[in-house]
Amino acid sequence: MIVQIIGAFIAVLTLALAFGVPRKFLVYSAIVGAIDWLVYLISLGRGLSLAMSVFVATLVIAFISHAFARRFKAPVTVFLIPGILPLVPGVGTYRIVYYLILEDGAKASYYFYQTLQIAGMIAIGIFIMDTFFKFFQKPLSVVGKEAENIELQGSDSVEDSTGHVLEEEEKRMEQDLLARAEALRKKMKEREKDDLGL
Repeated sequence: MIVQIIGAFIAVLTLALAFGVPRKFLVYSAIVGAIDWLVYLISLGRGLSLAMSVFVATLVIAFISHAFARRFKAPVTVFLIPGILPLVPGVGTYRIVYYLILEDGAKASYYFYQTLQIAGMIAIGIFIMDTFFKFFQKPLSVVGKEAENIELQGSDSVEDSTGHVLEEEEKRMEQDLLARAEALRKKMKEREKDDLGL
């Protein structure tokens, strides 16, 4: 198992170099890949199916990738794409083509179904973790925007927790609008008088 984890670390490190991952993130990308493979092997050892093992490993590394992205202020893909590569069903794709060439439709269909399952589990795992992080990030950003609005508006227009302007501010705005409407009415009457020559 240790040899496989070291192999995954080296493979992901090499692929991260090929993908042009910045040097300061190379080791972290490789760590994500090694953890990915470790979780996958442990899940298989605990009796989970191939697809479920891939799903669990994807959830774990998607979580770690998001955590690293926030810690190092980098895009999530810097850690996620190289880290997910050990799980990508390349062997399954090879076997599909191999058995198609041998005209063994049953085995080609089996590996096709298995490859689709694995790819689907990877996609679902990434989607779930992205949604999880977006869900918990959104309320914080809304709170930050409300605080920003309060600072910008000053003491004259303080907003309540629902984001509605308080009554005093509403009254002031209404009076301002009425004054503008009245001024506009006066101007229109003056123009009418000028047009009629009165």
